[in-house]
Amino acid sequence: MKVSARNRGLLALLGFGVYWAAGYTASILYLSPDRPSITCASTSSKMCATTFILTVIAAIGFWTAIIAGVSLLAEVLEREFRKKKTMLIPASVLQTSTY
Repeated sequence: MKVSARNRGLLALLGFGVYWAAGYTASILYLSPDRPSITCASTSSKMCATTFILTVIAAIGFWTAIIAGVSLLAEVLEREFRKKKTMLIPASVLQTSTY
């Protein structure tokens, strides 16, 4: 299945958005004045589970953005290389015959 450049760009933006949203949510939850500075004091704590879930979501968003961005960059560079390659040899030279 081929994914277009537009979809790769949207996927990179979506991954960055998920990564940013997880960090923003964590900052709201954990940087409020009424919260203790240690979030995982016990393993049965709901805060510890929330920290784990937000970390996993942020990691998925981060790697989605990185992989989609590198893939998009590779496609753009490939297109530019193909343009330059066809420009180096004019079509009139390729069509003439020396026989």
